[in-house]
Amino acid sequence: MKWALSDTPEEMIDADFFQVDWGDWISPGSVHVKTVPFGIIAQPGAGEYEITCSGKSVRVGRHEAFLTPAYEPMRIVHHADRFGRFSARWIHFSFVLYQTIDITSLLDMPLRIDARYGRELSRIMQELLRAESPAPLEALNRSVRRRELMWRVLRFVCDVSKFKPDALDRVNAGRRLAPLLAFLNSHFAHPISVSEMAELVNMSISRFFAYFKSKMGCSPMEYAKRIRLNEAASQFSLTDRLVKEVAAHTGFAGPFHLSREFKRQFGLSPKQYRAMHSHSGLRSEATGHPSRDG
Repeated sequence: MKWALSDTPEEMIDADFFQVDWGDWISPGSVHVKTVPFGIIAQPGAGEYEITCSGKSVRVGRHEAFLTPAYEPMRIVHHADRFGRFSARWIHFSFVLYQTIDITSLLDMPLRIDARYGRELSRIMQELLRAESPAPLEALNRSVRRRELMWRVLRFVCDVSKFKPDALDRVNAGRRLAPLLAFLNSHFAHPISVSEMAELVNMSISRFFAYFKSKMGCSPMEYAKRIRLNEAASQFSLTDRLVKEVAAHTGFAGPFHLSREFKRQFGLSPKQYRAMHSHSGLRSEATGHPSRDG
């Protein structure tokens, strides 16, 4: 495919959020089943991961890593080493085109990253964690360094992946739909009809609906609902707002409506999602959806 990210204007690529952390407190043998609106890179330091995602299952050991895209259901098992220990470090990331197209949706990513690439990844993670120095006078330097490393992570993900056959078509569609996608992303709670969406991109309703669904893989209204659910996930992760408050903030009819749609999308109720994803102590520079582990 004669296309690369460099063919896309730089201002169209953005880091939606980016988080890095490590831990050795995870209970060996614990199982997590979840769907998350961000990509994950996780690398064990002691013990092994067993990860099932996109119809594949692998075990990942030291110097290796697993890589998963956003919105894919996954099952993660933590296996202790012979000393009963498990430790890991992980990155949660979302890089987007035209404010809403997650770059992982354009990539055919390997579930398992072998030791050859894993060692490079380990160096990046170590640098990221060192860039977390709290010294006030180092704040500017830290921020610049983190942003440089963030883009190194994106390059790493692209280097170990291949673009899907329809990636260029989806990017072109994103460019064509950019005014609408930008509006949906910044007015997620605003009621909008299909006719209003079509008007934003200067298309007839019938042509717009068919074009959007063929290029984005879902209907316009389903896409708008996904954006609202992602914002709800962020609210459950980062705030103590009640479900009814989050529902009002994200444009759902009420707490029961939000809870039903949320569980359908993420496989967890808002309460379960908040318990798993909140109060992790993760250090982040961009707004996002923190998680307790990889």
